[in-house]
Amino acid sequence: MANITFKNFDPPIPEFPNPYHQTVTTLVHGRLNTSFFGYQDPQAFHLRGIFTTENPKLFINSLGVVHPVGDAVGDGKLPLESAIWKMFSNEVLTKEQLSLLFSSYDSVKVKSWLAYPQYSTPEKCPPIILHDHVYYLNGLERAASAMEMSAIAAKNAALLAFHRWHGHSDRIDQEDLHEKLKTEL
Repeated sequence: MANITFKNFDPPIPEFPNPYHQTVTTLVHGRLNTSFFGYQDPQAFHLRGIFTTENPKLFINSLGVVHPVGDAVGDGKLPLESAIWKMFSNEVLTKEQLSLLFSSYDSVKVKSWLAYPQYSTPEKCPPIILHDHVYYLNGLERAASAMEMSAIAAKNAALLAFHRWHGHSDRIDQEDLHEKLKTEL
């Protein structure tokens, strides 16, 4: 993590630990072993994506075809030859696990990354306003982590900064906004 600390602020800016969940992305150029997914006949398999739930017997969270893109063979089915597959997992996949998933493969690329915050209950989101003119956008990630949420947080922080700069305090922290909206409906 960035391990950023703020010094000599009055009042001091609190530290808020934010551990992240590791996700491993694995890209494989190979032929999928469709029997692993219950399809003995590879020609009967035409799924482009598989999502799993937490199950100790499964070692991937999701699997999807990256290339060919779209309806490559014209009939909605995946080609029987090699394709590029993307998998998400919690750990780096072993050669044994890759051999279970693929009948053959010739290229594997792996990237571990900190994808989203470790969620636990109850969650307490860090403040958005850290100090005068210092805003923390990623506090919203504690509630929901996605690029769209970051875009919303950026817009809200920009509006907040604008209204604070121009003294529009009536447009900030409208405690009764929920009641106003409810009566308008």
